[in-house]
Amino acid sequence: MVIHDIKKRHSSTVHDSQTLRSLTMVEKLICENKEFDSKSSLYKKLPTGIYSSFTFILEILEKQNKIMFDKDGSIFWTGPASPKLRQSLEKAVEY
Repeated sequence: MVIHDIKKRHSSTVHDSQTLRSLTMVEKLICENKEFDSKSSLYKKLPTGIYSSFTFILEILEKQNKIMFDKDGSIFWTGPASPKLRQSLEKAVEY
């Protein structure tokens, strides 16, 4: 029972870590490009392997008021563009 709990916590931590790296990568890409015509055009710019968390990441960024969706499905960066944020995103670990 204890081993099962440890494995469960470890796999959750690994998944959370991957999602955080993916979130940082998506945030950086949108911030640098300012807008994308659609979710699919953004997705095509990303490396493979983040499909399962892609929609979740966009929801997080929207709730944080960092992106906005237009009626036609376009995605716009609305987050801060401070030099500190840019520096932080440049130093972020890429996935």
